[in-house]
Amino acid sequence: MNKNSKDCNWKRRMLSFFSAAFFLLLLSQGWCADTARPAGMTVTPAHVTVLMYHKVSDNPEEPPDHTLVRVARFEEQMKYLKDNGYTTVDLYDLKAYMDRKISLPEKSVVLTFDDGWKSVKNAIPIMKKYNFKATFFIVLEYIDGAYPAFLTWEEFSEILADRNFDVGCHSHTHPWIPGNHLISWLSGKTPNRSRSDVVAEITGAKKSMEDKLQRPIVHYSWPSGWYNTELLAIARDSGYITTVTTDQGVNMPGMDPMKIRRYPVYGQFSVEQFGRLLTTNFGDVSPMAGSVPAAKDAASGYPTRK
Repeated sequence: MNKNSKDCNWKRRMLSFFSAAFFLLLLSQGWCADTARPAGMTVTPAHVTVLMYHKVSDNPEEPPDHTLVRVARFEEQMKYLKDNGYTTVDLYDLKAYMDRKISLPEKSVVLTFDDGWKSVKNAIPIMKKYNFKATFFIVLEYIDGAYPAFLTWEEFSEILADRNFDVGCHSHTHPWIPGNHLISWLSGKTPNRSRSDVVAEITGAKKSMEDKLQRPIVHYSWPSGWYNTELLAIARDSGYITTVTTDQGVNMPGMDPMKIRRYPVYGQFSVEQFGRLLTTNFGDVSPMAGSVPAAKDAASGYPTRK
């Protein structure tokens, strides 16, 4: 082999080396991610949005608000999720994601329903159509059959027959008005209420639900979103692995799964506004609805405490 041939071979090898190095640099910066990513590879999302629903109803006597979404609007929202490639994940997956233990599909969302309103039965066939997951937080006192607006145990057991649907605790009696809630009980500011009553609403309610449903109850929703450090400690000691709040915002790896943030889905939201909930880290979504949430001492259709 003459000198010119050796020089050409050396130049080709060097060119191949630098081309490969440059390509690896592009990959490391994410510039070639779409072309280089193997089909089906999971990419952990930057954040996961948790949506909070209450009623899914067409009751003409109740206008759409921060607790009520019309059935047709709910169907439109679920179709939006499906058409735009979203995957519903459960709270077990969300906890593992926040603990940096697993990856999730790039577009992941969590659906939650608070209180146990009977009207959520309208949402069940819609979610089943799209094979979506959801978690239902129930108030034990409401679901005992004494309140017609809420599910019965039999109805709720039928919902839980679908493995995509999970259950969490939303307290025993749902103390939810100013001056009469778990924090005021704990601090001794509510007459005839103390720490033992708080424990009954968190630990006692968990045990009662487990006895009734014969399954672990490890997710808790704070009534009206009121919680503090001591309440979180009681929940952890009770065996809960997540609690959901009404703090608005997205959830990211490294955040505390005992303080999961959620966005309320207002009945006034357009499908475009609904889409923004999934992609934006808002401080407050009420201006998008053209109104503010009802005051926490408003009736809101909740039963009068016994």
